[in-house]
Amino acid sequence: MKKRITLIIGILIILILGVFLVDNYLIESVGGFTTSERTITKNLNKKEELIKITIDENAEFPHSMDLTMKGEINGTGIIQYGWSDSSFYHTDTITDKFLLDKNGGDWYNDIVFIKYTPLTATDGQLKIDCSIYSSKKKNNDSY
Repeated sequence: MKKRITLIIGILIILILGVFLVDNYLIESVGGFTTSERTITKNLNKKEELIKITIDENAEFPHSMDLTMKGEINGTGIIQYGWSDSSFYHTDTITDKFLLDKNGGDWYNDIVFIKYTPLTATDGQLKIDCSIYSSKKKNNDSY
């Protein structure tokens, strides 16, 4: 009976190690995953601001994004974000202290454009925390 239990435990350990090694091999062989993280702080005034965030050089095929924008302005303004500098996916009107939490959304572009347009605001600050989740580029040095 002890031999059977030892044999079963040994087989389970070999299977677990095998699954772990195969999983790590597959992740490495397809490039794995990477996160492009950016934190940007801007002083705001009466001028429109356009901010461009790109993925890292070792990243490709983005699939999701976390985006948090917070700050304070002395009036009202508009914040938009999207995949081009002229077509925006989402628009929010902001006033006084604000927090826009757009975490966990699908994102399939290498670039995020964020546009701030003051309406009545003449002064303020904006802090952007952006993480874009992508596949890691394969290392082509091995060919």
